[in-house]
Amino acid sequence: MATLEQEVMDLKTRLARQEAVVRRLVRDTPQAGGSGPAAPLAQTPLLGWLKTHGLVRDPHGGGMPRGG
Repeated sequence: MATLEQEVMDLKTRLARQEAVVRRLVRDTPQAGGSGPAAPLAQTPLLGWLKTHGLVRDPHGGGMPRGG
């Protein structure tokens, strides 16, 4: 069984990877509005993607995501 410190380091590594993926998705997503100010991204597709990959859970039910 991994120690608490090892688990924390693993979580930090996984979080850094997922943050990089989200930054890439944001960068690669075309923004509406042309030359005007950046329009906010539609949050529903992003939330669905995050749930699919076990990165977030429904705040109204369910437990913490498992696995890794």
